[in-house]
Order: sequence, then C-alpha cells, then structure tokens
Amino acid sequence: MKRIRKKTVLLSILTVLMIASVLVVFLICPVIRSASNVTYLEDGLYFMEYSGDYGLEDFLAQGGGSNDMAVADFEPPPVK
Repeated sequence: MKRIRKKTVLLSILTVLMIASVLVVFLICPVIRSASNVTYLEDGLYFMEYSGDYGLEDFLAQGGGSNDMAVADFEPPPVK
C-alpha cells in the first residue's frame, strides 16, 4: 500500500513539474525568439523584428502622440 502512495506522489510531482516547464517555455519563447533575431547593421545600429503586441495599434487608434516626446513616452500595457 505504501509503495502505491509513493508512486502516486512521485507521478503527481513529475506531472506538475512538466506542466510548469511547458508553461515557462510558452511564456519565454517569444522573448528568446526576439533576442535571437537581433541583426548588426553598422557601428551603433542594430535591427530587431518583434512579432508581439506592444499595444501600439491601440495607441495610434486613439490619436497617437501630439509630438515626438509624447510617442517616446508611450508605455505598453503590462503583460498578462
């Protein structure tokens, strides 16, 4: 009877760890993909393409910024 309980506990722990690992991979994968996409163009100039959502479309739909500093001060919404 004790052996079955040990197996059940061990399998439960392994299952939780596997699920947590999969969640971490799905959450971090876009960040890793973006960081690996940085291309050196020339001294002090790099290019990076990001395919996520910074909320910029909503910002522009609301009229955007009235000047360069207003656009530079734009902060994306927090990641959920």
